[in-house]
Amino acid sequence: MIDEELSLAVVRYYGVGVEFYPHSDKTRVIDEFGEEKGMVLLYKIDKILNELDGLLRDCSNYTLNGVTDWAIDMMKKKHPELNEQALKALGWAFSFAWWK
Repeated sequence: MIDEELSLAVVRYYGVGVEFYPHSDKTRVIDEFGEEKGMVLLYKIDKILNELDGLLRDCSNYTLNGVTDWAIDMMKKKHPELNEQALKALGWAFSFAWWK
């Protein structure tokens, strides 16, 4: 079952459609959902991002497009509750982190 609130929170967190590159901003989540719900969502996002960061060590033999697709596939398996837009946001952030 898709968690639309969590998915939207991930998209807002990275500034999809607003930023030129993934830029994490907790205030966008708080502004969208309010303080109480926003903090709960940020806690969940933090756990997801820790998993995403853990993928960096497993992907040294990929191209940029390949690593982005791979990261999206991995996170889709780990978090089936996220919609496609949230998964793409995670892939976007991952590709920028990997490229550095």
